[in-house]
Amino acid sequence: MPKRNWYQKESIKASYLLKRLFRLKIVYIALFSILLVFLAPIVVFIALRPRIQTNINYGVNFSDKYARDLGLDWKDTYLKVLDDLGAKNLRLVAYWEDIEVVNDQFDYSNIRWQLDQAKARDVDVILAIGRKVPRYPECFEPDWWNDLVSEEVRNLELYEF
Repeated sequence: MPKRNWYQKESIKASYLLKRLFRLKIVYIALFSILLVFLAPIVVFIALRPRIQTNINYGVNFSDKYARDLGLDWKDTYLKVLDDLGAKNLRLVAYWEDIEVVNDQFDYSNIRWQLDQAKARDVDVILAIGRKVPRYPECFEPDWWNDLVSEEVRNLELYEF
Protein backbone atom coordinates (compact mmCIF):
# COMPACT_ATOMS: atom_id res chain seq x y z
CA MET A 1 0.00 0.00 0.00
CA PRO A 2 2.83 2.49 0.28
CA LYS A 3 2.96 2.80 -3.53
CA ARG A 4 -0.69 3.77 -3.63
CA ASN A 5 -0.04 6.56 -1.16
CA TRP A 6 2.83 7.79 -3.26
CA TYR A 7 0.58 7.92 -6.36
CA GLN A 8 -2.12 9.73 -4.39
CA LYS A 9 0.40 12.25 -3.07
CA GLU A 10 1.84 12.82 -6.52
CA SER A 11 -1.59 13.26 -8.11
CA ILE A 12 -2.60 15.74 -5.40
CA LYS A 13 0.65 17.62 -5.93
CA ALA A 14 0.16 17.61 -9.73
CA SER A 15 -3.42 18.92 -9.48
CA TYR A 16 -2.24 21.67 -7.09
CA LEU A 17 0.51 22.70 -9.52
CA LEU A 18 -1.93 22.68 -12.47
CA LYS A 19 -4.35 24.89 -10.57
CA ARG A 20 -1.54 27.34 -9.82
CA LEU A 21 -0.40 27.20 -13.44
CA PHE A 22 -3.84 28.01 -14.80
CA ARG A 23 -4.16 31.02 -12.54
CA LEU A 24 -1.46 32.71 -14.63
CA LYS A 25 -2.75 34.85 -17.51
CA ILE A 26 0.26 34.02 -19.67
CA VAL A 27 -0.88 30.39 -19.84
CA TYR A 28 -4.27 31.43 -21.18
CA ILE A 29 -2.61 33.70 -23.71
CA ALA A 30 -0.30 30.90 -24.84
CA LEU A 31 -3.15 28.39 -25.15
CA PHE A 32 -5.26 30.88 -27.06
CA SER A 33 -2.32 31.59 -29.40
CA ILE A 34 -1.76 27.91 -30.07
CA LEU A 35 -5.46 27.40 -30.74
CA LEU A 36 -5.47 30.38 -33.06
CA VAL A 37 -2.46 29.09 -35.00
CA PHE A 38 -4.18 25.76 -35.60
CA LEU A 39 -7.69 27.06 -36.29
CA ALA A 40 -6.90 30.15 -38.39
CA PRO A 41 -5.87 28.22 -41.54
CA ILE A 42 -9.03 26.12 -41.33
CA VAL A 43 -11.23 29.19 -41.00
CA VAL A 44 -9.40 30.95 -43.84
CA PHE A 45 -9.72 27.89 -46.09
CA ILE A 46 -13.45 27.60 -45.41
CA ALA A 47 -14.02 31.31 -45.99
CA LEU A 48 -11.83 31.63 -49.09
CA ARG A 49 -12.00 28.18 -50.64
CA PRO A 50 -12.05 28.16 -54.43
CA ARG A 51 -15.41 27.92 -56.11
CA ILE A 52 -15.97 25.23 -58.72
CA GLN A 53 -16.06 26.83 -62.16
CA THR A 54 -18.75 25.65 -64.53
CA ASN A 55 -17.97 27.66 -67.66
CA ILE A 56 -14.39 26.62 -68.44
CA ASN A 57 -13.37 26.79 -72.10
CA TYR A 58 -10.40 24.56 -72.71
CA GLY A 59 -8.30 24.93 -75.81
CA VAL A 60 -5.18 23.63 -77.49
CA ASN A 61 -1.92 25.10 -78.66
CA PHE A 62 -0.65 24.43 -82.17
CA SER A 63 2.86 25.17 -83.39
CA ASP A 64 3.77 24.41 -86.99
CA LYS A 65 7.46 24.64 -86.00
CA TYR A 66 7.04 21.97 -83.31
CA ALA A 67 5.10 19.70 -85.68
CA ARG A 68 7.97 19.96 -88.17
CA ASP A 69 10.49 19.26 -85.38
CA LEU A 70 8.57 16.05 -84.64
CA GLY A 71 8.85 15.06 -88.29
CA LEU A 72 5.15 15.54 -89.01
CA ASP A 73 3.43 17.15 -91.96
CA TRP A 74 2.32 20.26 -90.07
CA LYS A 75 -0.63 21.05 -92.35
CA ASP A 76 -2.06 17.55 -92.05
CA THR A 77 -1.50 17.61 -88.28
CA TYR A 78 -3.21 20.99 -87.98
CA LEU A 79 -6.25 19.79 -89.93
CA LYS A 80 -6.48 16.75 -87.69
CA VAL A 81 -6.39 18.98 -84.61
CA LEU A 82 -9.27 21.00 -86.04
CA ASP A 83 -11.35 18.17 -87.54
CA ASP A 84 -10.59 14.98 -85.65
CA LEU A 85 -9.89 16.52 -82.25
CA GLY A 86 -12.63 19.10 -82.74
CA ALA A 87 -10.76 21.91 -81.01
CA LYS A 88 -12.88 25.06 -80.75
CA ASN A 89 -10.38 27.24 -78.87
CA LEU A 90 -6.91 27.44 -80.32
CA ARG A 91 -3.68 29.32 -79.72
CA LEU A 92 -1.54 29.73 -82.81
CA VAL A 93 2.06 30.91 -82.90
CA ALA A 94 3.56 33.28 -85.49
CA TYR A 95 7.31 32.79 -85.27
CA TRP A 96 9.28 35.88 -86.25
CA GLU A 97 12.24 33.84 -87.51
CA ASP A 98 9.94 32.04 -89.98
CA ILE A 99 7.98 35.09 -91.11
CA GLU A 100 10.86 37.54 -91.64
CA VAL A 101 13.83 35.38 -92.64
CA VAL A 102 15.28 38.34 -94.57
CA ASN A 103 14.99 41.84 -93.12
CA ASP A 104 11.86 43.67 -94.37
CA GLN A 105 10.63 40.66 -96.38
CA PHE A 106 7.59 39.18 -94.68
CA ASP A 107 5.97 35.84 -95.47
CA TYR A 108 2.73 35.36 -93.55
CA SER A 109 1.51 32.51 -95.76
CA ASN A 110 1.75 29.73 -93.13
CA ILE A 111 -0.01 31.64 -90.36
CA ARG A 112 -2.56 33.03 -92.84
CA TRP A 113 -3.38 29.49 -93.98
CA GLN A 114 -3.82 28.39 -90.35
CA LEU A 115 -6.09 31.35 -89.60
CA ASP A 116 -8.16 30.71 -92.74
CA GLN A 117 -8.65 27.05 -91.79
CA ALA A 118 -9.70 28.04 -88.28
CA LYS A 119 -12.12 30.66 -89.60
CA ALA A 120 -13.71 28.11 -91.96
CA ARG A 121 -14.43 25.89 -88.95
CA ASP A 122 -15.58 28.72 -86.64
CA VAL A 123 -12.69 28.18 -84.22
CA ASP A 124 -11.73 30.93 -81.76
CA VAL A 125 -8.04 31.80 -82.08
CA ILE A 126 -5.53 33.53 -79.86
CA LEU A 127 -2.53 34.55 -81.94
CA ALA A 128 0.84 34.66 -80.19
CA ILE A 129 3.15 36.96 -82.12
CA GLY A 130 6.38 38.72 -81.33
CA ARG A 131 9.81 37.74 -80.10
CA LYS A 132 8.77 35.71 -77.04
CA VAL A 133 6.22 33.07 -77.97
CA PRO A 134 5.38 29.53 -76.82
CA ARG A 135 7.83 26.62 -77.20
CA TYR A 136 11.37 26.28 -75.99
CA PRO A 137 13.57 28.41 -76.02
CA GLU A 138 10.68 30.96 -75.95
CA CYS A 139 12.53 33.74 -77.79
CA PHE A 140 12.55 33.35 -81.55
CA GLU A 141 14.20 36.11 -83.51
CA PRO A 142 15.67 35.99 -87.03
CA ASP A 143 19.42 35.60 -87.45
CA TRP A 144 19.82 39.04 -89.01
CA TRP A 145 18.27 40.66 -85.92
CA ASN A 146 21.01 39.23 -83.69
CA ASP A 147 23.61 40.96 -85.90
CA LEU A 148 22.17 44.42 -85.20
CA VAL A 149 24.39 46.35 -82.81
CA SER A 150 22.03 49.10 -81.68
CA GLU A 151 19.38 48.23 -79.11
CA GLU A 152 17.23 51.05 -80.49
CA VAL A 153 17.33 49.58 -84.00
CA ARG A 154 16.52 46.15 -82.58
CA ASN A 155 13.48 47.55 -80.79
CA LEU A 156 12.32 49.33 -83.95
CA GLU A 157 12.61 46.11 -85.97
CA LEU A 158 10.68 44.18 -83.36
CA TYR A 159 8.00 46.87 -83.29
CA GLU A 160 7.81 46.78 -87.09
CA PHE A 161 7.22 43.05 -86.99
